[in-house]
Amino acid sequence: MLLLLTACLAAVHPIPGTQPQQLLGQVAFELPQDWEVVVNNRAFGNHHVLLRSPPAQQAVVTIDLVREGRRTRELDLRIVAETYALDRGRSLDIEAKLLAHHQLEVADREAWAVTVQRRHGPNEQLASTVALRGSEHLALLTLSTPLEAGVAAAVPWGQILDSFALPGDPVDPNAPIFPRDAELENELDGLPSGGL
Repeated sequence: MLLLLTACLAAVHPIPGTQPQQLLGQVAFELPQDWEVVVNNRAFGNHHVLLRSPPAQQAVVTIDLVREGRRTRELDLRIVAETYALDRGRSLDIEAKLLAHHQLEVADREAWAVTVQRRHGPNEQLASTVALRGSEHLALLTLSTPLEAGVAAAVPWGQILDSFALPGDPVDPNAPIFPRDAELENELDGLPSGGL
């Protein structure tokens, strides 16, 4: 009985009177116009939200906030993002091919975007996953669209990413967003100048 009650808790709640609609919980974001929240739950510290576009855009966005174990936290974020994107659906015989990955800033944090092409039988799909870390959680935002409809969802996807936040997990304003880049800059600053 307790398990059923726990699984029914909402991960996000609408903020009344906001336009575009804002949703708030452990994560916060703007809901693009004409999009709807289809799944909204949390259980055992993990959060799962599924958004669906209007039929013309044919897009689905999942937002997962999962507790990150110590071993995973020690891995480079790029590796975690690529592994998640390529492994998703493997148990269902969905093939995934890495198309691109790049580093970006989301919610004032380092994030990695990974785009894959998925194939299951005759169906092909583009999926772009953005991974970022909070203090205890890994946030994974994934846009999935049919191969031919990928461009139509670009603007709402950008709106979700631009508005995404982890309100209960503030960022240290003095910490560098891209720590590896800051380490390299410090190393370069320590080198003698003037050439050979």
